[in-house]
Amino acid sequence: MQKHPYLSAPIRSKLSELQGNWRSLQQLAQRRSDALAAAYTRHKFHADLHELDVWVAETIKRMGSSELPATSAEAEAMLELHQERKV
Repeated sequence: MQKHPYLSAPIRSKLSELQGNWRSLQQLAQRRSDALAAAYTRHKFHADLHELDVWVAETIKRMGSSELPATSAEAEAMLELHQERKV
């Protein structure tokens, strides 16, 4: 705090108190901002995890619902189709 020789002692005291309160408020605002950023990151992680869980469940369901080939020719055709889709 700068000394202001032209201010009376009660005004200097109030000014000092005000500056302390301002610093405290800024610290509280920074902590709140940090907590909000952490909550957002946590929420985003859980949302992404849920989306991935849904995708995995759907993929497993699709893999389990496809019919197995009855002959080697069908198996080769399925492998060829797989390779085409993979590219």
